[in-house]
Order: sequence, then structure tokens, then C-alpha cells
Amino acid sequence: MEDRDIRKLSRGDLLEMLVELSKENDRLKEELAEANKKLENRRISATEAGSLAEASLKLNGVFEAAEKAAQDYLYNIKILEKAKIKEMKEIHTLYKKMKENEERKDEENN
Repeated sequence: MEDRDIRKLSRGDLLEMLVELSKENDRLKEELAEANKKLENRRISATEAGSLAEASLKLNGVFEAAEKAAQDYLYNIKILEKAKIKEMKEIHTLYKKMKENEERKDEENN
């Protein structure tokens, strides 16, 4: 509506228009508040999704480190096992030699 049309309206019509515009203004404010609330919820959801993704990546890092530690542990156990087997063979060889020496001494004494 143009200015000259508004000037032709009566006070009652102007008041009615003012009331209608005020109601529309209130409704639009409510819509804006609701839209802002939805936007904030989306931001929170996006932040939470980002946090979950970061947490997931960190957990993956923890699991990878645990896997590496387990592999290193098994590797070290295998090395120790080989060393113990070698040591046991050496002990067994020495035991056999000692036993042979004792048997020779017993034969020589008899």
C-alpha cells in the first residue's frame, strides 16, 4: 500500500492494520526464533558428529598402537624362545658330554 492510500484510511482502519502488522511481526519473530533453534541444534549435531569422528580416529590410533605393541611382544617372545631352545640344546650337549666322561671314568676305574 502506498503512502497516499494509507493517509486516506480512518483511524480505526489504521489501528486494525497496526494490530495485524504487530501480529505478523510476532509470528515472524517466533518463526525466526524456531529457525535459530533448529540451526543451533544442527550446529550441535555437526559438532558432536565431528567429535565422534575425532574420537573414532583417536580410538583407531589407540588400537593401532596396541596392535603394534602386541606384534612387538610376540616378536620378542619368539626371539626369547629361540634363545632358550639354543640354550637348552647347549645344556643338553654339555650334559651328554659330562655323562660320557663319567662313564669313561667309571670304566677306567673298573
